Amino acid sequence: MFRGCVLGTVCNVREDKFFEKVRSTAVNALPQLSKCPHQRHVLVLNIITPDAEFPIKWNTKIRNIVDEVSGGSVICEILFFHKYLEPGLAASERPRQVD
Repeated sequence: MFRGCVLGTVCNVREDKFFEKVRSTAVNALPQLSKCPHQRHVLVLNIITPDAEFPIKWNTKIRNIVDEVSGGSVICEILFFHKYLEPGLAASERPRQVD
């Protein structure tokens, strides 16, 4: 899914529409994942937004939506512009390195 944006304008994503798309994607993925009942089920969502914004609350809410829709049987992993996004981080934050 791609939505065009004119350079220099603000293209805020409507949260209600965005989360409805997440819910719809998760619901559509469940029948595909259920074909392999003895394997771990992981739904990976690659999020690309025109305004390149992704707050922590979205990260958490997406994971909660997938957990709710799947009854806890599907693990949700998030990519933001094709890069892994740790649970509990916003896109602007970088994971801390462990020494």
